[in-house]
Amino acid sequence: MSLRVYSLVFWMLGFIVLLEAGLEFRAHKRGFQTHMFGRPEARTSSRAPGAIAYGPTESFPFRSRVVPKVQPEGVTRIWIASASYAEDNDIAVQRIFPVLIDSTLLAQGWSVEVLNAARAGHVIRSNRDQLRELHGEWKPDVVLLYQMSLDINELSQLYLGGQQAPTVVVQTDALADNASVRDQVKRFFEKSTLYELVRRNLTNRVLEHRVTGKTASAAMQAEFRRRITGFVEDVRSLGAEPVLSTFAISHTDGSSVTRADRRFLLHNSVLHPSAWPGTVERWNDMIRELARELDVALIDVDADVSGQPQLFKDIVHFTPGGHRRVAESISRGLTTVLSARPDSRRIPPQP
Repeated sequence: MSLRVYSLVFWMLGFIVLLEAGLEFRAHKRGFQTHMFGRPEARTSSRAPGAIAYGPTESFPFRSRVVPKVQPEGVTRIWIASASYAEDNDIAVQRIFPVLIDSTLLAQGWSVEVLNAARAGHVIRSNRDQLRELHGEWKPDVVLLYQMSLDINELSQLYLGGQQAPTVVVQTDALADNASVRDQVKRFFEKSTLYELVRRNLTNRVLEHRVTGKTASAAMQAEFRRRITGFVEDVRSLGAEPVLSTFAISHTDGSSVTRADRRFLLHNSVLHPSAWPGTVERWNDMIRELARELDVALIDVDADVSGQPQLFKDIVHFTPGGHRRVAESISRGLTTVLSARPDSRRIPPQP
């Protein structure tokens, strides 16, 4: 090739590298771990001495107020098991609902520590695995489950899309070392921020034309019921108190789901977008029923938040105002839970 062609190729590569660097810096500032900048350090609410620090950090894996691993006497530790709705790296950590729950309960005089164990992409199975893995170190007293849409995604692919049950493959260092150079380059590229943005934007447009199921099957609902029941059993077996929450969505009528929300839902789900509100309504009723059957405290976030599009960024993720509303709803419910626990401690607010 001529020098001119080489120069063009190098200019293109340089542009891509600069674009990726900018995108990674932006992602890092929003709390994501990236190739270039690694895991973000603990954040603080101000530069003042003694300012509150927020995770995640290498030693504190939660996106919430950093607390010591050894639990102080008289403190009730509350674990939030959820997904991107609660982790929400697009919003400042002080404004997401798990952190707002923490500050609200502290302001009311409750001695609590809220651990935001939410992770983007987690389903109930992942929440259970994470709780079992970290329970011995962090020992939560109360475990709240706020989860649904990703389980709908997974179960619709399994029962309506004819896919095999998903499995999690852990890529160990030994396997990575033995992989071909081509595979290593491919994996490196797929972890880039630029790849993720392109994948999301192009895929949504293609998926608008996919074949979808019109209704959630009875088998899907039965499996979701088993997942909720298994979660409650796990929490109790670890000596903690489970708390269930209903799930909130922006539109409760299938005909009112926006085009942007349809694209969002079609990204991973085989269930037709118009069937989502009815499915969430039925599954929320099942959560209410299970709470009674299993004698578990229930917080009805659905009743407080659903059907108010101004509180949502899309059909399931919240705006800052939505996070505040969810925090108010859950804080009220947790106040009832804490009041019924003999080991919970409250210092009356000063007049």
